[in-house]
Amino acid sequence: MTISRMLIIFLALGAGYFAQSQSASAPVLTDAGGFDCSPAPCVLPPTQASEGGDSVVTDSPIAADPLNQERLLLGSRDSDCVSEGDLGLHLSEDGGSTWARVECMPVIAGRRGFYAADEPSVGYDQKGNAYASGAYSDIAGMGYGLVAVQKSSDGGTNWGKPVIALQSPGNTNYYLTHLSVDASPSSPWAGAVYVSGVLVSDQGAKNQVLVSHSTDGGATWTQVAVDSVQKYPSSDNLTRMAVAKDGSVYLTWLRCSWNCRGGYITLSRSVDGGAPGPSPSK
Repeated sequence: MTISRMLIIFLALGAGYFAQSQSASAPVLTDAGGFDCSPAPCVLPPTQASEGGDSVVTDSPIAADPLNQERLLLGSRDSDCVSEGDLGLHLSEDGGSTWARVECMPVIAGRRGFYAADEPSVGYDQKGNAYASGAYSDIAGMGYGLVAVQKSSDGGTNWGKPVIALQSPGNTNYYLTHLSVDASPSSPWAGAVYVSGVLVSDQGAKNQVLVSHSTDGGATWTQVAVDSVQKYPSSDNLTRMAVAKDGSVYLTWLRCSWNCRGGYITLSRSVDGGAPGPSPSK
């Protein structure tokens, strides 16, 4: 049997298996307007969540309201937000069936203005308050940067002004940032909000992992260094966080050389609401 004939048979069998599996798990629209799967699992058709057209929307983290499972919040880099910055927030109130853009993260005015440039991140607390963070760059393009957070007290429809959560003096910038919220009612720090990032200074020759936390709904922030300053060619990258039910905060990041051809994942844990914990471990 020739290779081409074997390939045709393989593709035919694969197509038949795919059609069978799709038919077995196809969603069925119920009288209530939802989807009923029989048998599970159910694979729902994709739904367009952003504006479409000529816009480009990428880097889209998503979060669900613990008090309303039909409410979903999506953050993104949205090219339709050029009048403010580059980050948009989309909200669904019906489990993802329909979406609307509810916010373009606004400019932070002042002596040195900043716009929302990159790395959107979203989350909810245990009371249904929504939070969104972004990495901001200075409008003049001088290489300054910070991380700011916005809060919505109505689940994501209306948003307050951005509040600076991570900022350092001098010509410094933050990147590879992440937001996480303590949404566990049993946690002693329920409602605390955490933002992590890598502080870059000295024209990229130095970098350091920092975490900022807020216990008053994002109104004020306290930032702490998680590890020592790394000097070229060593670098820290890709911070990510998670909060356990007991309020423990876990932070991971990638430590490697400047080209990241070899490295390892580093872990740090805080058991006191975001204050400096023990030395990070591999």
